Amino acid sequence: MEIIEATEADAPYIEHLLEANDRSTVGVRDYRTTFCIGIAEGDYVGAGGYERYGMDALLRPVVVDEAVRGRGYRRPIRTELFRRLSKAGATAIYLRTDDPDAFSELGFCGCDPAMVPSAVRDATALSDRAARPVRWMKRTLPADPRPAE
Repeated sequence: MEIIEATEADAPYIEHLLEANDRSTVGVRDYRTTFCIGIAEGDYVGAGGYERYGMDALLRPVVVDEAVRGRGYRRPIRTELFRRLSKAGATAIYLRTDDPDAFSELGFCGCDPAMVPSAVRDATALSDRAARPVRWMKRTLPADPRPAE
């Protein structure tokens, strides 16, 4: 599987995937340079992204096309996002989820919303989320000694 950085031309694909998975498309075009696209056998299979706020980041949903789910494409996209964030100097990734068990397995721990940096908490990507119960989670990233590209 190849992972590439999304370009402006990829925004409609990312928005389609997010909408098909009942996820927010707010800010996709504003933060397009922080999205990655997964490609397998020459076809786009998924996408994921993040928003940076200083040393902190908000993980956007990592979504995979319904036709290819279950083939392990989500993990390499997510791993690449974490690698890029670490290399760029981010020290913490935050997310909101209604499935905390899934993210606990990835090293995320529940955190008090009051402890989430205000820029992350107020992110535009969260503005149109449905009013369902969610939990804030955080993962601390190890420092990457290599300079950011």
